[in-house]
Amino acid sequence: IPVLGFLTPADGYFKLLFYATTNDYVKYRDTYLNGHNDSRVKAVYNIQGGAGIFAGMLVDTFNIYIRPLGEMKLYGYHEAQDAYCRTLEFGQSAENYKIRRQCLEIWDAILWCEVLRGRPSSGIVCGFDYYLGRPWYNLPAERLKQLLTPSEFITWCRYRDFPIYEYPACGSAMVRHSKSGVKSPILDREVKKWCEANKDDVECGA
Repeated sequence: IPVLGFLTPADGYFKLLFYATTNDYVKYRDTYLNGHNDSRVKAVYNIQGGAGIFAGMLVDTFNIYIRPLGEMKLYGYHEAQDAYCRTLEFGQSAENYKIRRQCLEIWDAILWCEVLRGRPSSGIVCGFDYYLGRPWYNLPAERLKQLLTPSEFITWCRYRDFPIYEYPACGSAMVRHSKSGVKSPILDREVKKWCEANKDDVECGA
């Protein structure tokens, strides 16, 4: 099981949690959770007449203590995460923070920086620790749509499981995403509810 370095402290104690669960949950994760973008994958449920999974879990812990060498330079969590998420790998044409869910905090920080930098006489110098404290749901929707392509905006909303009640602008993104061949009864149900409540949404009429 890989443990990413930027998710662990560089100095001190921490715990790794190990979960044991049933085969039903593993099948559900491999099909619905990991394969929801692939129309060839049929989701596996164990709830009769419904969509979802009923499963139990056991948890065990593994305690670790890391003590760095004296000459080792230590980086803060956000510094390490930023370095990881901005690194291009394997000839990818997009920045990692736009294609990896675990880089969402960095993406938000960059967006906040762009939003605040545009203010007259702001004198903003981008610094990630400061902007990570600003809630993502306060990002101005119209400005966000200017900074992101339609595809990037869908990804940004999808990484948050389309928070349409906290961020209504993600409603249209959810509807557009549902037209990309995704097969999900839960998504279809939420799209139907959204369009019934937002009949003026151009995506619902398209």
